[in-house]
Amino acid sequence: RTLDVYQRLGTPVIVTGVEWGAVDPWADPEAAAEGIAALLRHLVRAKGYTCVQGWMLTNEPDIGFYAQGGTFE
Repeated sequence: RTLDVYQRLGTPVIVTGVEWGAVDPWADPEAAAEGIAALLRHLVRAKGYTCVQGWMLTNEPDIGFYAQGGTFE
């Protein structure tokens, strides 16, 4: 329903990957890429969402660095 609203408003959407709780979601990069491509094909071709403009690999890409004790100083 959210994409329906953005579609009606003409708002560009960047779909973001969320892998919370997944065990090593990038262990098989080819399978991950195929899954992402399948999702985007479904949203754009099957559902007709022209508002979907791209894909962002992950939300908060630096959180792993921070969680492992890294600092931003």
